Amino acid sequence: MNIKKILNITLFFVLGMLTALLTFILVHFYTRSTFETLSEANAKQLQLISQKSDAMITGAETITKLLYQDESILGTILSSDLTGQNISSVNAGIDLLYTKYYSAFQQFGLSFDIVCLGENGFRYSSCGYTEKDFERLSSFSWYRKQRAYGNASYSVTNFVPIPKSGGNTYCYAIVRNVYQVGGDFAGAIIVFVDEHTLSSIYKDSIRPDSTIHLLNEYSTVVSSNDKSKVGITPKSTPDYLFVRSSNPYDIYINNYGVKCFCVKYTSAVTNWTIFEQIPLENIMQPVRKIIYLIIAIVIGFYLLVLFLFSIITQSISKPINKICQEMERSISRNFAHLKIKSRLAEIKRIGDSYNHLCDAISALIKDVQSAEKQANDAKFNFLKAQINPHFLYNTLFSIKCTVEMGNQRHACEMLTLLIALLQNSVSSNRSMNTLLEETATLRKYVQLQNLRYDNRVQFHTSLPEECMPLAIPRFLLQPLIENVFLHAVPLGNEPIELLIKFQPENGKLLIHVCDTGVGFTQTGLEQILAQPSASTSSHIGLSNIQNRVRLLYGQDYGLSVSCDSHFHTIITLTLPLQEGGAKELVPNTDC
Repeated sequence: MNIKKILNITLFFVLGMLTALLTFILVHFYTRSTFETLSEANAKQLQLISQKSDAMITGAETITKLLYQDESILGTILSSDLTGQNISSVNAGIDLLYTKYYSAFQQFGLSFDIVCLGENGFRYSSCGYTEKDFERLSSFSWYRKQRAYGNASYSVTNFVPIPKSGGNTYCYAIVRNVYQVGGDFAGAIIVFVDEHTLSSIYKDSIRPDSTIHLLNEYSTVVSSNDKSKVGITPKSTPDYLFVRSSNPYDIYINNYGVKCFCVKYTSAVTNWTIFEQIPLENIMQPVRKIIYLIIAIVIGFYLLVLFLFSIITQSISKPINKICQEMERSISRNFAHLKIKSRLAEIKRIGDSYNHLCDAISALIKDVQSAEKQANDAKFNFLKAQINPHFLYNTLFSIKCTVEMGNQRHACEMLTLLIALLQNSVSSNRSMNTLLEETATLRKYVQLQNLRYDNRVQFHTSLPEECMPLAIPRFLLQPLIENVFLHAVPLGNEPIELLIKFQPENGKLLIHVCDTGVGFTQTGLEQILAQPSASTSSHIGLSNIQNRVRLLYGQDYGLSVSCDSHFHTIITLTLPLQEGGAKELVPNTDC
């Protein structure tokens, strides 16, 4: 991919993001502004509806108070001696009051009915209640509960059905209970407001596609153009949360699965809330036209900027393409220096930097060739050190002597271990073993040597479980173990303790080879390691191990020696932490 494409893609991405962001901001701002304007307009309309509703509810409460204050009605309900003549006179008086109040409150659009219910048998209804209707009314739970509580005045928001319009019309009721001087319940005066009366307030002033709900202070629907919601609390959680919140408008999915734009207004007089739901799709139809226009303008601007920038990128990429061609020619001429002629200072600087790079690459090639030669030498020495011929000769001689002495089982065991070691040496091309595999091989090697030296070496390993899958170059530890049998075992008759301890520390793997034989100092180790790898040192393999480790991993890794009160010699091999596997080793060219 050339720089022109990179610049074009970068511009395409950046401008695309900016265009999308700008479009989103404009659309969001315009949509929010539209919603706020629509919310304010609808809220004013709802406020007018709420004022009419307040007038009706306040009027109904006023009528209830006037009826309660009428001495003839109150006296009749409290009377213990009723006659037919008295009842007829009181009923006529209530009819007269009903006509009077009905005419007075008609200017507010208020239609209502009156019911009087006394415990002494007095009954009155402006809507034609029968005795059965009165009995049903007195059996309602709200009537009995408020009577038991001793409440003087309350409203009924679960809409008492009345038979005036066929039995399916619901009403909002305002009740005044009447009590005897001793506190006994005497009866009730009830004013019913038909739900159709409440719905007449808003039915001609709302959108035909909207749903409107009039809720009391307990969030129960008193009136709605969706009659299935009348008399219940909104079941939809978004509806309920919106009614109880302080937000003037909101957008959410209602219980019918329709995304709606919702506006509300709460009366300060009655604390009733009226809120309206309008399908968002109907509102967004005119809004989308403006949104599409905004998007078209932004995209047009975006394409214009792309065109202008493509011209600019062409002027930048042309000289760069030219210098790239010159570099390709330089590579074909073994990194010959470039001769750049350009008026651009940046292009000249690129040419100078490339010429310095050519010099560095030439020097690096020589270093790599030298490092490869050292790596090949180290691999050769490594293969020679895998099986010490001296060890092999001595072992075979020991097996021969054992056979001549007639101890075939002992000889067979030595041969089995030797075969296993030889098989491990020559049967795999892997350069790495896991620590678990390497310790198993070392254990076989020690078993074989112990058969030669009468089990004088007590061998132990300390390998944490988390270290078992770590990798180590093959045959790196065997020369260290072999040195114990060459230098520690022949010098005495006492048993020798040999411990290999694996310890991860700060991203490195420390391998401690500890023995209780004859020790030597750090200075002695340095003298041994200073000898050439091919030197005939009595401590076989130590120099080879040091060179091999540093060739693979660098100067921070290798051998060191120490001791403590128990172990006379502790040789520590420091390696990097590596995961196990058959990964081939690559020499470190930095060493």
